[in-house]
Order: sequence, then C-alpha cells, then structure tokens
Amino acid sequence: MPPKKKGGKKKKSAKAKTPTVIDGISTEEMSKEQLEEHIVRLREELDREREERNYFQLERDKVNTFWEITKRQLEEKKADLRNKDREMEDAEERHQIEIKVYKQKVKHLLYEHQNNISELKAQNTVSLKMTQDENRAEESTLRKDKRSLKVELKEQELAHEDIIKNLKKVCVISLILFMYFLICMFALSFEQAEAWIWRAFDDAVPAESKELVAYSTRVCQVKLFAN
Repeated sequence: MPPKKKGGKKKKSAKAKTPTVIDGISTEEMSKEQLEEHIVRLREELDREREERNYFQLERDKVNTFWEITKRQLEEKKADLRNKDREMEDAEERHQIEIKVYKQKVKHLLYEHQNNISELKAQNTVSLKMTQDENRAEESTLRKDKRSLKVELKEQELAHEDIIKNLKKVCVISLILFMYFLICMFALSFEQAEAWIWRAFDDAVPAESKELVAYSTRVCQVKLFAN
C-alpha cells in the first residue's frame, strides 16, 4: 500500500468541521436541557426503529419461510406433475400396445372367419355338386326304370291282348265244336243248337266276340249242310 502524503493530511486537519444543526439550532449552541431532550428523543426514535427492524425482520423471516415452503411445495407439485406425466405416458404406451394387440386379435379372428367361410363355401359347393350329381343319377335311373316299366307294361299289354285273342279263338272254337256235338248227338237243327248256345253262354261270351261267334256259326252251318 503506497504511503500517504503529508500535505493531504494537513489539508484535512486544517479543514473546519461543520457543526450539526437540529431544529434550526446547532449542537454547539444548545443548552444541556435541549441536548438531553434531543438525546431522549433520539433514544425513543432508536427504540422505535429497533422495534420496526425487529418487526420487519420477523416479517422477512415469515416471508422467507413462506417462500421456502411455497418453493418446496412447488417443487413437490412439479415432481408430482412429472410423475403424472410419466404415468400418463406409460398409460398411453400401454394403451397403444393394447390397441395393437386388440387389432392383431381382431385381424386374426377376421382371417379365421374368412377361412371358415371359404371352407364352408367350398364344402357346400362340393356337397351341392355331389347332391346334384346324385339327383341326376337318380333321375337318370328313374327315367330308365320308367322306360323299362313302360316297355314291360307294353309287352304285358301285348301279351295280354295275345292271350285274350287266343282265348277268344279257343272260346269260339269250343262253341263251334259244342254246337257240332249238339247237332250230332241230339239231332237238333242248326238254328236250335245256335239258340240253345246263345241262351246258355250269352253272359259268358264277351260282346266283342259275339260277332265272331255268329260268323263262325254261319261258317259251321255252311260246312254242315255241305256235308
């Protein structure tokens, strides 16, 4: 530290000291009573200032305490908010994962559903095709059986007609022989024998055979008289 200059010290000491002025009166001019009153007043002001200082210190401490508490609560709220944000992010992530899993399940179920529908359609198509083929085969068989039955029925009708024709011929021949037998055995005339035969067998001879029988009897009459 540089040494102080002597000249500067002399100037400071030589400078006149300014007296303190209180209520327009300097302290050098005050009396003892005035100074004592001033001292008392100053002490009162000092005590008041100390009280106010203490009060403001208490208020400052209260404000600081409140500030610290509020700051701590704010930090706690911020921490809670960060935790809530983290929980929300975790919940959102889980939700997205669940949505993805659900979408995969739905997609898998839709795929299985489509496969089942396709399989059922294929099975139904095959079953319908088989049923149609079976129906066609049965229909063809029934048609063949129907044709066979028609042919058989026709053959039976023809055979029945042949049998009827043969029976008619046998019947007519039997009547003619019987008539010839009556004429020979009982010496009946042809008209008597014919009338007797018609009376006896009128109900038995079919209507369509009567003309044939009549024609046969005429033929028989011609042959008999010719003999």
